[in-house]
Amino acid sequence: MRLPIALSALIFCASCADGPAASIASAEARRVVAEARELPELPDWCRREHESRVAVGDPLDVALARVAADRRAYRDQVRECFGPGGWYYTLQRHRGMQ
Repeated sequence: MRLPIALSALIFCASCADGPAASIASAEARRVVAEARELPELPDWCRREHESRVAVGDPLDVALARVAADRRAYRDQVRECFGPGGWYYTLQRHRGMQ
């Protein structure tokens, strides 16, 4: 009669033994997953600001060419950083954030 009681007590203690450890491990796993899903900071080339190099007194054709070049650089920067297919957008999509 004592053997089933002793076995029951051992089984009960064994099942409780990894309860807190399992919850700590699952909390740690959730923390690691949350850290892995955080997006990195934008690189410097995505934060770059564009300024037109047009000066007072420049001929109109030179000014227009400089503005057009600056607009192209800005458009390419936006596409590369945030547009569909850009690295930040792709990273968000792969991490399930969109």
